Amino acid sequence: MPLKISSYISSIKIVASRQLQSLQFFYSVDGDKISAGISSFTKSSINANHNSTIFNLTQLGPNERINRVHLYIRPSPTSFKIGHRICGIQFYTPNHASPLYGQKYGQLSIEEYPGFVLAYLRTGEQDPIRRIQFVWYKS
Repeated sequence: MPLKISSYISSIKIVASRQLQSLQFFYSVDGDKISAGISSFTKSSINANHNSTIFNLTQLGPNERINRVHLYIRPSPTSFKIGHRICGIQFYTPNHASPLYGQKYGQLSIEEYPGFVLAYLRTGEQDPIRRIQFVWYKS
């Protein structure tokens, strides 16, 4: 089932340890809950050191939508030359904040556009996740 403009994020599955390993988004589309592979990234070698958690927006309220994201970004050690690592992520709605997933290391980057809500994310196939593109819908 394709996503529609009326679709919204209902929950997010997060896998993290010292850095963000994977995210999978679940959407409500015309009352049905679907996982959208086009906007999820789950390539990860998950082991006992990774914690898997689900942030369920539908439990917060019927109209809760993500309107801000905090990322904690840290450069990788120069000996590896692999760019940056996303160590932590936290989601915000107008009335709630998710727990911090991962760790609060590195520089804080706040992604927010007043009057818009998070529609989905895109990234390259990476393990761990090093780059995220946010796509926002006008609310």
